[in-house]
Amino acid sequence: MALRQEQRYNKLHLNKYIAEGISFYDEAPSYRFTKLNKIKPDMLKETTRNARIAASEFVQNAGIKVGSIQNASQASFTIVDAGASYGDTRKIEKDVRVVINVTFYLVE
Repeated sequence: MALRQEQRYNKLHLNKYIAEGISFYDEAPSYRFTKLNKIKPDMLKETTRNARIAASEFVQNAGIKVGSIQNASQASFTIVDAGASYGDTRKIEKDVRVVINVTFYLVE
């Protein structure tokens, strides 16, 4: 009984707002990730470490080693719904991806 009274009360309030010209839309919420600057340093550190590991795998058979970083630049950060394509905002879970370009010196 209380639920019906509450629903009736809500409908009366909605009707009041609609009569005043206020529109309502029944849409799913959208979620945006706003803490990129908080996680960015750790992501860049991990990505640079992974770049060094990948470079070492490339040169392993050549008998040379990966030296210090010659040049590095951050290409892009991408934030998407977990398991989705760019621009989706329906899921609260997000995937954050960083792309960097790193050039290493090679040493014998």
